[in-house]
Amino acid sequence: MEQVPGMMSSTGSGEHHASCWEDWVTELRVRAPMWRVFPWLVNTAAWLPQNRPRVYTVGLHASLAMEHILPPPTPAAPCLLLEVLHPGLPHIREFGLTPQQRENLVVAKAETMSCPGCLATVSLDRSPTANWPTGFGVHGVVMALRTGNDLIWLLQYDGASRRIVFSRCLHPLERCELQGFRAEQLADLSKAAVVRTTGNAMSVPVVASVFKRCMEIIVARLGATVPRVIAPPDKDRERRRASIRLMREHIALLEAQEAVLRRMGGHG
Repeated sequence: MEQVPGMMSSTGSGEHHASCWEDWVTELRVRAPMWRVFPWLVNTAAWLPQNRPRVYTVGLHASLAMEHILPPPTPAAPCLLLEVLHPGLPHIREFGLTPQQRENLVVAKAETMSCPGCLATVSLDRSPTANWPTGFGVHGVVMALRTGNDLIWLLQYDGASRRIVFSRCLHPLERCELQGFRAEQLADLSKAAVVRTTGNAMSVPVVASVFKRCMEIIVARLGATVPRVIAPPDKDRERRRASIRLMREHIALLEAQEAVLRRMGGHG
């Protein structure tokens, strides 16, 4: 299950002060004691240029799980924002904005001048002055995509020419790339549907890494639980080996998919 990090700190109903996540895990342990549940705090920014921290709650059978299981490792080189942006779109495109969005854009441009050369992102539906630390990304990372109205604007100020050289909104299909989807997969949807879908979706390479990590744990534990004193019948041994081979092939497939997802931003 994927959830926002606030679930770990927000309190549930009643007089106790346990978080919603703790209440949920306690209920799971009562109803399904044979399962162990682990929370992994993972940020999409390690894979894609989107600051999207999320808690992934993973459940493994007690016979396969250990007391402490580390989350999936992050890739050595995440995808860059420039690899996601479509090269065929204009760099300057400012029209169709509401009066409030135009007012926010003026403030955002002034703030961008303090970071020359950086490709900054800001939501014109949030106050740039009140939410500067979270509403702006000056390191080429977009804030977490949302499902509602959230016009994400890209800005870049050139210190040499002293002018704004990049000013346009994030295209809906670029939002697909920021979540790890190929743009053509959602090309037939309306812009509103793409915004809603991408804002409410899980990040593809993160989910793939979570599943891959779980399968690695299962494969490792299955290989370690073969009886050493009394050998199992040949049929059971072959079935176990076939299952492990299948899981390893699946892990290799996930690794190949991750490699494609890391490169697709530049080829989308």
